[in-house]
Amino acid sequence: MTVHTGIWSARIWGALAGIVAAGALLIASHPAQGGAAVGAEITAHADLTGELSVTPAGPADFIHVRTLRPGQVASGTFTVTNQTGQAQRVQARAIPSDPSLATVIDFSFANRSVVLAPGQSARIAARVRVSSTAGSRWEAALLDYAVLLRSKDAA
Repeated sequence: MTVHTGIWSARIWGALAGIVAAGALLIASHPAQGGAAVGAEITAHADLTGELSVTPAGPADFIHVRTLRPGQVASGTFTVTNQTGQAQRVQARAIPSDPSLATVIDFSFANRSVVLAPGQSARIAARVRVSSTAGSRWEAALLDYAVLLRSKDAA
């Protein structure tokens, strides 16, 4: 068996050159690190009721943002339709999956309450924002809002 020292040294030098190139690329690209790199992932879905239909229907999200950071805003809308034979006053309320995180993440409605005639539809708009004074609690946070709809006969 003959050993080819030239092939082995070429392999060693090639491996070393690859490691150096990979290290230089890693240092030059400065990959993000820690929870701040990930941002907050926030979703919201509207739940169905017997009197109302919702599009998109839960568990489908009408807001889904993966990397929200302080000061940034995400928004979405869903459509609610009155399926009864009477006018209905519909009120939306958002319930967070983690109430302690909800103190640094603001969820608001543009139109929290609507009155719908029989068969009528309306869009309800919502927005979510990480407070600019949130500290580090928003980093890598995962928060889901369930939007509950309550309807009653409109007088």
